[in-house]
Amino acid sequence: MRKWLTRLLLIALLALGLFTLRSFQQAPLHHSQSYVFGTLVDISIVGETDERAAVLSNHILRDFQQLHQQLHAWKTDKQGKPSELGKLNSAFAQGNAPINLSLQLANMLEDAQALSSQSQGLFNPAIGHLISHWGFHKDEFAAIEIDEAKIASLVKDKPSMADIVIKNHTAYSNNP
Repeated sequence: MRKWLTRLLLIALLALGLFTLRSFQQAPLHHSQSYVFGTLVDISIVGETDERAAVLSNHILRDFQQLHQQLHAWKTDKQGKPSELGKLNSAFAQGNAPINLSLQLANMLEDAQALSSQSQGLFNPAIGHLISHWGFHKDEFAAIEIDEAKIASLVKDKPSMADIVIKNHTAYSNNP
């Protein structure tokens, strides 16, 4: 009887050991990368097959690329056309005539207005002229000379998301 019990205990321990080892096996990990929004985006997907993970990460990166093209502040597309955000910024600079927006951009602007209001202006995507003057609207960074009078003028203008009027998928700015 003792021999039988020893064998049963040994089999149980072996089964437990195999189960424990199996539970520590790592799930498959898939990595993909792309350069969008001025930075390297790294996607890691755990627990999917390589084929499914590749489909998912490609879908995400396509969405990011589409947003990058739609929202790029200074680059044009392959046909030399400005992004939707670039067109909007140009329209704002020219005056307060309404410009048509995609539903997606109208929603983003409304969300940005809400976040700006909730942060009491600490989040302020309306400071594009100031950012550009500091030299950030460039693909190649180089030392620039700062015009303090120009910066003071841009700060004095107090651009804010509250200056943007959004109505029926159109927008204009009260502070070009």
